[in-house]
Amino acid sequence: MKTYLQKHSRAILTGILVGTSFIPFYPWAIYFCWIPIWREWVDNPKAKNVFWQGWVAQFVLTLIGFHWVSHVASEFGHLPLPVAILVLLAFASFANLQVPLAGLFWSYFQRKYHFSREQNFILLALVLIVFEYFFPMIFPWNMGYTWLYAGWPSYHWADFFGFQGLSAITILINLIVVIGIERARNKITVRPVVISLALLLLGLNVGGALRNQRWESTDSKISFLQVQANIGNFEKYVAERKGLFRDYILDRYLELTRKGLEDFPDVDAIIWPETAIPDRLDDFYKFSPINANLRKAIATFNKPLVTGAYSSDPSSPQVFNAMFFFGRQGELTSPPYRKNILLAFGEYFPGAQWFPKLKELVPEISDFGRGKGPIATPILDFYAGPQICYEGLFPEYSKEMISQGAQFFINTTNDSWYDTVFEPKQHMYMTLGRAIEFRRPLVRVTNTGISTAILANGKILGQTAMNQPVYQRIDISFLKEGGHTFFERNGHYYPILFLIVMLVYLVHAITFKEVRKNEF
Repeated sequence: MKTYLQKHSRAILTGILVGTSFIPFYPWAIYFCWIPIWREWVDNPKAKNVFWQGWVAQFVLTLIGFHWVSHVASEFGHLPLPVAILVLLAFASFANLQVPLAGLFWSYFQRKYHFSREQNFILLALVLIVFEYFFPMIFPWNMGYTWLYAGWPSYHWADFFGFQGLSAITILINLIVVIGIERARNKITVRPVVISLALLLLGLNVGGALRNQRWESTDSKISFLQVQANIGNFEKYVAERKGLFRDYILDRYLELTRKGLEDFPDVDAIIWPETAIPDRLDDFYKFSPINANLRKAIATFNKPLVTGAYSSDPSSPQVFNAMFFFGRQGELTSPPYRKNILLAFGEYFPGAQWFPKLKELVPEISDFGRGKGPIATPILDFYAGPQICYEGLFPEYSKEMISQGAQFFINTTNDSWYDTVFEPKQHMYMTLGRAIEFRRPLVRVTNTGISTAILANGKILGQTAMNQPVYQRIDISFLKEGGHTFFERNGHYYPILFLIVMLVYLVHAITFKEVRKNEF
């Protein structure tokens, strides 16, 4: 009898390879990480085995890559450590079910039509790509972002394929590698496979470097003072729920901003992070102490300010997570931008709109309203695309802002609820990806780090230290008429395209089954 570890060794290996190749690890195994689970499935395609082997693989990779969920449950949900660990285990059980479900889909057709090994591997690659595109995720990660993290020139192809498309290419490279392995095992020459793989990787990197050159020229520039006040979770929580520490928090931001302006007096504007001010800053509340003091301070700075805070209408109790744009004299220059894509179990309780009692189960979970959607907002002589935290992970959201004229993105974030290594770096690089897909600069300001910016050519500017009160000057240059990338115009077709390719190949495999003895 095999032990559990022996029986699931290839599934566990895939989980380890994927988990230790995602940010913040160097992507050392991304081009062969899926091969162990594929070979396990092909060797034993029974539905039960396929599902549970896939489940184990996704469970392991989630535990490695997203173990910070337990920290969030403890820090944000105020749960005891044992309970927080149970939350992590529950999350890891369901977060990446696209893996076993993709295997289960393939298994149905394999058991019915008995494809050749080569056909099986091709189908597994295509099915996994399709399931990655369509499976809903709370934290929509993919292996394409590792190309940007590693700094490989090939990441510049994201303006053509998108980062999800780069993840699809990663899976296809796994396919080429496994075909080479199978050919070698069957003593068939692997030279064509090796040459094809080498040319593909060379073309991706050389082509990526050449694509970057188009975005080197600029004609416009803005300088920002980023202020990262490093407000602790206790102070933020009490300020938001009890109204305490609000003056202290405002004073922290004002003090850092004054110091920043002493060092960089010629910056064009100031940016503070998500919910920097735990109060409502709408004009209706402009005479409240915090609001009035903030507006007076802005007038003394004589600089526009972009800041996160709360927003609400006097006729409704609903509160929004918002981004405010103030002019030089402390006046609001546009209506507040209200966050539209809310984080489940962080900013709302799914289903609570139908079952309000759910909110009482975990009162620490916020109950924010949902904004109207993407809105390009004027600042100085340009238009910015506001993103609040989680919204920066969704390409289609940023695409809509560009269609409204956004020339760069402003992302305000609060990652204080997470750990100090994994989630902040994952979140940062996944957000910075929008700058490459749409070739627009992105300025990112956080409460506890990492505050940074990226230009349209992929150059990442200064990155602040974690959990330190700091400020820095960021200069972004860009084209006023930025143009439109292939991904912006056509990226929404990719999921359908891969679905069609998968279905066409499936029909082909069913109709023209190869003779097993002639495989490879």
